[in-house]
Amino acid sequence: MKLLIASFSILLVSFFASAHPNPQYRVCTERGGEFVVVHVPFDQIGLCKIGASYVGSIDSMNYFYENKLDLSIANYKSGVVSCPEYFQTLSLEGGSVELCRYEDGSMMDYVSVMSSKHSPSNSALNVFLELTE
Repeated sequence: MKLLIASFSILLVSFFASAHPNPQYRVCTERGGEFVVVHVPFDQIGLCKIGASYVGSIDSMNYFYENKLDLSIANYKSGVVSCPEYFQTLSLEGGSVELCRYEDGSMMDYVSVMSSKHSPSNSALNVFLELTE
């Protein structure tokens, strides 16, 4: 009986973890990322932290749920190593991150963009985006 209750409890927790109502959170965490909310004046920005990289949570949601390539991910996948003129430094708990913000509103951290998909430091991001070479 105790085993049945324990099994049911685990199943229930798993169900609610995968049924999170926020699709940005869900796609990020289901793929192994950490969902981070950054508070900025008059707004909040959702990011997905994958290894040492950050990508906009809306960008990853569009990529996996809508099959839509926002500029941040499209440029990264194409090997473009440049950041638009507009980038923003955001304070995070324990540090900060510089984000490249693209004209469509998508974003990726400056270090990942400039080091390219070929950098070993971006291996976790490449796995997250299902890039294989």
